[in-house]
Formats: sequence, structure tokens, C-alpha cells
Amino acid sequence: MKKGFTLIELLVVVLIIGILSSVALPQYTKAVEKSRLSEAKIIIRSLIHAEEAYGLATGEVSCDLEALDISLSGEYLDRGGCLGKKDAVQTKNFVYFFDEASCNSSNPSNNGACSLICAEREGKDYQICGGGSSYDSTEIAAGAFWCNGEDDVCKEAGAVKGSDNFYYFN
Repeated sequence: MKKGFTLIELLVVVLIIGILSSVALPQYTKAVEKSRLSEAKIIIRSLIHAEEAYGLATGEVSCDLEALDISLSGEYLDRGGCLGKKDAVQTKNFVYFFDEASCNSSNPSNNGACSLICAEREGKDYQICGGGSSYDSTEIAAGAFWCNGEDDVCKEAGAVKGSDNFYYFN
């Protein structure tokens, strides 16, 4: 008598594996996206600190990511918001950039700093932004992070919806 598995037994095993993977894959995707958001928050915070240090050292608004004392692996870009300077960098997952409105040197609330930096997710429909200590607004507190775009991504990462349709991190 030959020993082995019958076709029915093999089909049942394949069916069980299929069911398990269909449940696990969406959870895995959410976990990966949440970790990428956390990575973006860390990089944004580092860029804000580097930009504020540049502003304290020179007394000027940099609005140029290449001028900061921090380097990111990626391609530095001119998005057109800072008069020919490299105001963005494209990494594997995000495009980090200075918010043009906060870099406006005639804006009295920026205190000499481009302290609003955003990261736009490549291939997805959301972005995360962070404001530094010199970013002052009645709508967004200094040092806060907020997310806009895909509601599920922002909620899954722990952001809470505000009255202005942005999601804020505690």
C-alpha cells in the first residue's frame, strides 16, 4: 500500500492557507503603512530641527533641503516653491518638501524659519505634515503632526479627526 496524501486532503490544506492569507494580508498592509507613517514623522521632525538650527545660525529662511545639516537618501528636487532652490527630496516611499506658504519671508508668523514640512506618500493619496516650534497658527499648534488624504490610513496610524477635516496626532 502506498503512503501519501489524497487530492481532497491537499485541496483542504490549500483552502486553509488561502483563507489564512486573505485574513492576514490586509492586516500586514495596514501595519506596513503605519510603520511608514511613523518613519515619515521621524524624518519630518529631523528636517524641522535642522531647518530651525539653520535659521538660528544664519538668521535666514533656508527653504533649501540641500543647505541643511541633514541628508536623506534620495533625489533632491525643485518643486518651484522656493525660487530655484531644492525644496524637496524624493525617497523610496515619500516626497518630503517645505510648505511654500510657511517659507514666505514676508510671512511674519514664520519667525525666520520654514517650519512646516510635509511628506507626500508615493502611490497613495495622503500626506503627513509637521510644524516646528516657530510655526505659529491659530489652526495648528506648533510641534503638531497632522495627516490628510486617505481617512483609513490616518485613523489606523492613531490620528484623530479635527473639526477642519484634518487628522491630528496626539
